[in-house]
Amino acid sequence: MLRPIPGASLLLALLVLLTNACSKTGVNEDSLPDSPSVNKSITKYARIGLSGRITNEKDEPVSNAFVRAGNQLTQTDRNGHYNFSSIYTNANATMIEVEAQGYFRDYKSLEVLDGSTQYSSITLKQKDQHLLFGAESGGTLLLQKEGEISIPSGVIIDKVSNTSYSGNTRMDGFIIEPSSASFYSLIPTIRGLRLDKSDAVLRFFSLLLLDLTGSSGQPLEISAGDHLSVKFPIADAANAPATASLWYYDEVKGQWIEEGKAIKEGNIYKANLSRIATWSVALGEPMAKLNANVTDRSGNGLSFSRVQLFDANDGSALSGILRADDKGYINMPVHGNYSLLMKVSDDCGSVIATKKFGTGTGTIWLGKLGSENTESTTVVLSGKMMNCKNAPIHSGYVKIMLDGKLFRASISDGFFEISLPRCTKEITTATLIVVDDAGGMESQPFQQEVSSGRYDNIEISACNKQTDQYISYTINGTNYLLQAPTDSLVQAAINQENKTTILCYKEADKNKEAVSFTFAGAPKPGNYPVSTLSIRQEKLQFTPSGVIAMAVTDYGAPGEFIKGSCSGKLRDGSTGKIIPFSIHFKILRRF
Repeated sequence: MLRPIPGASLLLALLVLLTNACSKTGVNEDSLPDSPSVNKSITKYARIGLSGRITNEKDEPVSNAFVRAGNQLTQTDRNGHYNFSSIYTNANATMIEVEAQGYFRDYKSLEVLDGSTQYSSITLKQKDQHLLFGAESGGTLLLQKEGEISIPSGVIIDKVSNTSYSGNTRMDGFIIEPSSASFYSLIPTIRGLRLDKSDAVLRFFSLLLLDLTGSSGQPLEISAGDHLSVKFPIADAANAPATASLWYYDEVKGQWIEEGKAIKEGNIYKANLSRIATWSVALGEPMAKLNANVTDRSGNGLSFSRVQLFDANDGSALSGILRADDKGYINMPVHGNYSLLMKVSDDCGSVIATKKFGTGTGTIWLGKLGSENTESTTVVLSGKMMNCKNAPIHSGYVKIMLDGKLFRASISDGFFEISLPRCTKEITTATLIVVDDAGGMESQPFQQEVSSGRYDNIEISACNKQTDQYISYTINGTNYLLQAPTDSLVQAAINQENKTTILCYKEADKNKEAVSFTFAGAPKPGNYPVSTLSIRQEKLQFTPSGVIAMAVTDYGAPGEFIKGSCSGKLRDGSTGKIIPFSIHFKILRRF
């Protein structure tokens, strides 16, 4: 479900933008002492090592993402990994910023010890709902569960030049509530700064990811003194306060900043926002600081274990998952005057230690937390990858699906090798697909039985044409994208001559959003009447209103592609409202 790769000019602009931004929560090395002391206390500045992995919501690696931390910038490899061997940073707000085409920009703020090595995995949210509109006319993006973002006319400016902007505009938005399992993976930090400049931790009711760009991909902003309006859905409206604070994430300070109020009306919070940023509706509560040391049975620090905080009484999550450093030390803001439960887990998700404790408003030292050891293992795959002419592949990679997770390994002079973590030694099957970038070919799925240890001398040839199937559809100005292989897009087998039926299911799940349609006509390019069409989106059912014609531009032989588009009106099954829509598709012909 990835968006098309941006042009070279956009990537260059992004690189310049991120490089120029390196003063944000970063540190000028010339202002630092020659030999920063390494100790177990949090200091103003810190020299650390930092690595991690960037994935999307399906736990797939995001390659070529820009990652900035401290005073340095890098990009992820094919497997989504990034690494900074040594960076200077603000110890109280080490901010990691990630930018990747087709995803919302993401941030994570860490509190670190000088001399430590940190690991941070970050999950990016795909931009799959957007609105295209003219800046002079304004626009409204409708989101799930009555969520809404409205920008009035004539209030948009170019963020860099600070001049009025009147061209074509793209607004991307996404609203999520704390009841969602992925909520805290999108939260940069729980630490905030109140209007009175006092520290706080946030109890969230809703989160908004927001981006606004111009016709050339340039960042846009709302002019000073103007605002955009938002409706935030509330999952538990009965227990939500009548008013709650608005907070935007400040990428310079690495924390939330309080600004204004949201007013509850039924199941939503209404608010006016002053800028394009990541926003939350939340209450600011007293803050404490937590220090601890996770150890193994022998008392040695357990590196990079996963730590998350919960309400000790009702079990609700109060933080995202943070990692202990290379020596097992934890430093994090927590809710003050509170009864908390800390859960420590390994990379397999097994809980290896728990601790209940109460907080005040100062610093808490929990001491050493002994943990249980769990079984884990490693699989190493390597081999020779050839193209269809039996020559080594020089530009390509191997996709590996193992234990439900996707990995990628680069090919160098026809060879690849990758080490993969596993949580069990049970025998299973790893599926490998070789992609030859230079030849535009890929292999048939190759299955390798594995348990643990090395599996060398794997030989695979890439002799099949690469597929690139998608269906892009717009409902009332909001765009959605389904794309293989993540989603299931197929030409269905039917017994009627000169009819084509396309079935599309999100994430191959027939209970999720889907598009299906049938058009009648010979298997060749032309304009053909649509006999059936159905779209299910966010539990809403849409059906055609009026006559719709499918413009088929390509109708290849079996094994090639069918391409086409249509537009018209849909009827909302729940309200009866008539709204505009359009569809563009490219599907592999099977019959």
